[in-house]
Amino acid sequence: MSVSKLTILAVAAWPLLLLPATAHHSAAAYDTSKTITVQATIKEFDWGAPHSIGTFLVMQPDGKVTTLSVGGGTPSAFDSQGVHARDFKKGTKVTLTYHPLRRGGNAGLIATIIFPDGHKFNDDVSGSIAAAPPAGAPPQ
Repeated sequence: MSVSKLTILAVAAWPLLLLPATAHHSAAAYDTSKTITVQATIKEFDWGAPHSIGTFLVMQPDGKVTTLSVGGGTPSAFDSQGVHARDFKKGTKVTLTYHPLRRGGNAGLIATIIFPDGHKFNDDVSGSIAAAPPAGAPPQ
């Protein structure tokens, strides 16, 4: 096969390689009919495309601290609501509402985050959400 035919074939096949990447963008792993609200402390927040993922510390009623991993929207989704990367400082206490994994575990999908000064991020879970699963979520 000549180089020009190989180039044409590669260019034509490129969109097919993108199909698996778009397939995982779903909220199917999460029970969006349920929400859990916790007082949490930001441990770390990876602000990035295509989606952000946060790790939060949550005090349990027995006094033990658990780690919760939640997936969220794109940086532009946060920015559009006036929430910026600088808001996710380690140690910041927030009120976090999330949709749990259907299979259980300490992970979920962000519904809302309310910061100490009252500003908040409200994610869209109306079916148009396209969040990558956080660590521990099953492949889709």
